[in-house]
Amino acid sequence: MEGSVDSRRISEVSLETRRVVMNRSLSRLYSALFAVVFTVFGTHLFAQNALSITNGSTAGLAPETMSVLMDADAGVQGFVLAITYDTSLLAVSNVSAGQETLSAGAELIVPETLGSGFTLGVVIDATAPFDGQEIPAGAGLEIATFTMTPLSLVTVDTDTAIAFSDGVLNNPPLSNIIVQNGQSIDANTGLELNDGSLTLLPPP
Repeated sequence: MEGSVDSRRISEVSLETRRVVMNRSLSRLYSALFAVVFTVFGTHLFAQNALSITNGSTAGLAPETMSVLMDADAGVQGFVLAITYDTSLLAVSNVSAGQETLSAGAELIVPETLGSGFTLGVVIDATAPFDGQEIPAGAGLEIATFTMTPLSLVTVDTDTAIAFSDGVLNNPPLSNIIVQNGQSIDANTGLELNDGSLTLLPPP
């Protein structure tokens, strides 16, 4: 009888030991999975570089000012924009540096309007004494503005794309890039490009 009780106690201790070991193993597994998830999703959420064109709408022949916004995970020393649109519907004017670009004290700003779109090249610190100014990291930073004006009236709501276009505009052809730590980043090396749209409305 006593031997049977001892055997039962040994079995209970053994079962409890297995439970403790399993719980510890699961805890380590959960910790490892959490670390992997944080690394993957953390990198995606907080280390993203992107350029986005805002959407807009205009009635009749009224001009509409639109913006290019930047998300950057590190300071930006310069950028190039190359944007196309339907030239049968729209004309562009007032291609300019945006608020964040001006606040950074950009020293070289070169807009150019072409047959099927426009480009804008910016170098923040272009002249001596080269103090190293840059656009700081951030999200939703307005780096450029431009004005689109309809060329004719529409009778129904009409959406028309305002799009980033690599390798099309200027000679030699330019691509959309930002410069971080002296390195150019484009769509092939992690720069997300988000096109915009302008909705043309019939006159009121």
